[in-house]
Amino acid sequence: MDIVRDYCERNGVQIDVCLITDNLILSDSLSHYDVVIANPPYKKIRKSSPEAERMVSLIHGQPNLYALFMAKALSLLNENGQYIFITPRSWTSGSYFSKVRGYIINHMCIQSIHLFSDRDRSFTGENVLQETMILHGRKAHIMKPTLILAGAQAYRFRFQAKDLPDEIEPVLLVHIDIAPLIFN
Repeated sequence: MDIVRDYCERNGVQIDVCLITDNLILSDSLSHYDVVIANPPYKKIRKSSPEAERMVSLIHGQPNLYALFMAKALSLLNENGQYIFITPRSWTSGSYFSKVRGYIINHMCIQSIHLFSDRDRSFTGENVLQETMILHGRKAHIMKPTLILAGAQAYRFRFQAKDLPDEIEPVLLVHIDIAPLIFN
């Protein structure tokens, strides 16, 4: 944290840092923040774990601690607060993450996504084999959902729910494959 404080001081930015060392998900803190930066633990947990029971409305299938961290951190942001997370890419697809994905997309305006191309070199010196991404966004209630599809080429579409078949929930459509994306 000294590096961050030094950088801000050199650039005339006032910063108050709150490093949370308690279990964030079980915390009853009423504090809200302007910026949340996190690399949460990537770990499957049991449905009966205290964390999964605390956030049961976001659980569908096998819960993962990192996804619950993402949702909890977003709930602690002030409106227009900045959200920067490094996480596995798995939250962007699959039914187990559908409720968390819906929560994130309904409460955050995605600003940028960076995809790491190497599964084994994202964390230098660590034995981690994980497809990771950095998600940057701003807490906001989105009026027009954004459909994000990424593959060999990146696409960005704006659409209204009426433009899609009834069986598709637009806020849940996120598919990220192998392209770095930058959204303005």
